[in-house]
Amino acid sequence: MGRFTLGVSTMLKVALASLGALVALAACDSPKTQPVSPPSASPAAPAPQPTSTAAASASAAEAATPTVPAHMKEHFTKAEEMKAAILRGDLAGFREVAAWMAEHELSADPPADWKKYTDAMQLTAKGARDAKDLKAASAALAAVGQSCADCHGVLGGPKQLELGEPPAEGSGAALHMVRHQWAADKLWLGLMAPSEEAWVKGAEVFADAPLSQEQAAPGKSVSPKVKAMATKVHEQAHRARTVDKAKRAQAYAELMQSCSSCHELARQ
Repeated sequence: MGRFTLGVSTMLKVALASLGALVALAACDSPKTQPVSPPSASPAAPAPQPTSTAAASASAAEAATPTVPAHMKEHFTKAEEMKAAILRGDLAGFREVAAWMAEHELSADPPADWKKYTDAMQLTAKGARDAKDLKAASAALAAVGQSCADCHGVLGGPKQLELGEPPAEGSGAALHMVRHQWAADKLWLGLMAPSEEAWVKGAEVFADAPLSQEQAAPGKSVSPKVKAMATKVHEQAHRARTVDKAKRAQAYAELMQSCSSCHELARQ
């Protein structure tokens, strides 16, 4: 599978949205030119017959069939969209992408021993498609990530993850939210790849001390509910760092739900 690089612009969009709420993603050889034959009195060779419709369709389908790595990368992108939808509180958007995950057939021809894992992924995606609220959506996304991890653990998964370094620390809610977005992305990689390094890095950055009221909204008041939720998110991230691997999906679901709830409270 290819390298996954997470866009800074996506991080900034989520961060700024949260800030506003708090304050207010050779060439083959050229065909050789054939010498032109002089006109001949002999009958012209029969014109080539057009390819049959069935053969043409099969050829087009083969050309349009992505490789398995390309297909898996597409699944990764869709899962990122599901995660972003939860963070912005968009249940309808989440369910729309989950429906694609649940119903999209693997057009490439994967090895037979992949089937039980692709079936499991689609089953968890169906649960995401049918999520009734953001809490259920968060749990369903974590289940999708765990199904990816189960497959990758047996059959092999992404080996080259570009984790990079977290955004620089600084004062103010914008930078704090950018770091949270970076951490959430790394936790997702840690869950689904799976990657110990990504998981630990994400949890460590997420567990940074909560913003003070003055940093979050200078000169403004922040509701006790928002402050309590922000503290809860950091405590969950701190516990996630050392949580048993078998419980990482649950820890991730809880973090996503808390983030979504905090953003919703801040928008009120």
